[in-house]
Amino acid sequence: MAKASPVAKAARANARGGVGSLREEHKRVTRDRIIAATEALFQEQGFRATTVEQIAKMAGTTVTTFYRHFTSKSELARIMEEKLSVDVLEALRKLEALRNPTRKALRAWFNQYYEMWQRICLLSEAYWEATAADDEFAAGILASTMRLTSHLTELLERIPANIRPRMQLRLSLLVIVMDRIAFLVKSEKHDPQRSAIFDEFAEVFYNGFFPLDGSK
Repeated sequence: MAKASPVAKAARANARGGVGSLREEHKRVTRDRIIAATEALFQEQGFRATTVEQIAKMAGTTVTTFYRHFTSKSELARIMEEKLSVDVLEALRKLEALRNPTRKALRAWFNQYYEMWQRICLLSEAYWEATAADDEFAAGILASTMRLTSHLTELLERIPANIRPRMQLRLSLLVIVMDRIAFLVKSEKHDPQRSAIFDEFAEVFYNGFFPLDGSK
């Protein structure tokens, strides 16, 4: 007996699911196109310069359809924040892997972090533009960073329980500042000065977070 083709299988699946399944799939595809268009435009021209009309046009849809999926550009900025968090968390996992970090090891990790940051810097700048344009969005910066650092359970468990919340807050603040330090390094034209900036911030980071008993 001949096997059914993939097209035939898909047709039967759609028939079983009915019109509702097709409609839901169309919604998902449209939503994904809007997100992809937003990411491309945010990286190309930033948050402020990007309009809903531009997003809809690039996504091949309409402004009306855009608002069926999203309430505003800021909602999409939150989705971009989630995408950024994936890369930042991956970099922080490498920090977590430093069982007994030295200043030298931390400085080397900074180089790895900066390589990652260069890949996401355009989207990162759009994110910071969004925080400047939307007070409600800006109010969530610390909370979202705290959620991010909460995933570093192995690192946090090395800290005595009585000071763990304070040290997680400190780590979260350092992560926020680190993004701006990376921006400063990128903007600096002189290599010796760029290196000096990272050297000094590595010292600040080390003294601020290590050793993990909070004694410094």
